[in-house]
Amino acid sequence: MTEKEFNIIGKDLDKGAFELSKKSLNEWREEGMEKIDGEIEKSPEETRWILMVNEYIDKEVEKLGLEQKNTLLKEQVHMLSEKSFNKNVKSRDADGAFRSMEQGIYIEKENRNRIQILKTVLHEALHFKSLQKFYVDSNRMKIDVIKLGYQTYKPDENDHEHFRG
Repeated sequence: MTEKEFNIIGKDLDKGAFELSKKSLNEWREEGMEKIDGEIEKSPEETRWILMVNEYIDKEVEKLGLEQKNTLLKEQVHMLSEKSFNKNVKSRDADGAFRSMEQGIYIEKENRNRIQILKTVLHEALHFKSLQKFYVDSNRMKIDVIKLGYQTYKPDENDHEHFRG
């Protein structure tokens, strides 16, 4: 699998810590593509939706004159049973979630119609394709998400949003 380039920053971040962080993020990304318990097979239609959403967002980003580096792979989208979603995805009353560390999208598929699922794929893909920045504390070798789209986080403050647009 092709390595992804991550936007990594950190105080006193040397080349060794940077490379180790990049390697860890790519390993987590690989793990995020593995099937999980309770995952429901994607239909051919859902696979087409993923490709269509990628293409649509990329065209819009191009119109804005921005560079798009993230390509969402079908393996990064996990359609889950309700039980599996509730067990694996700790989300606030949502039908989907994007996890930046694994670069994975998780969608509760049961009891939802096609339009609801497509809407959730599009919504979570926008998170995936948004600006992502990771902060590395090289003293503790800890990696935190510091920016995801308009949301800005301070390292070591779990889920504390400084700004949400």
